[in-house]
Amino acid sequence: MDREKFSDFVKNFIKKHSPHLTNQLISIDITTDLIDEGLVDSFLFIELCFAVEEETGFAIDISELEDDDFSIVKLFSKLKKEK
Repeated sequence: MDREKFSDFVKNFIKKHSPHLTNQLISIDITTDLIDEGLVDSFLFIELCFAVEEETGFAIDISELEDDDFSIVKLFSKLKKEK
C-alpha cells in the first residue's frame, strides 16, 4: 500500500467511526496530527492501528509510538513487515 492509499484508508476509517467529523476530513493532509485536531481519541487511534495492521499485513509497534507520531505520514512510517 502506498502512502496515498494509506491516507485514504485512514480518512475512510475516521469517516466510518466518527461520521460527525466528515467536514473536518476535507482539510486534513498527511501531516495533520489526528489526536491534536480531535479527529481520533487515544482509544480510536489504537483501533486505527489494529485496522491498519489487518488491512496492510504490516505491524505497528504501539510501544514505539511517541507523542509526535499521530499524523498519517508518521503512522505510515511506523509500518513494519510482520515476521
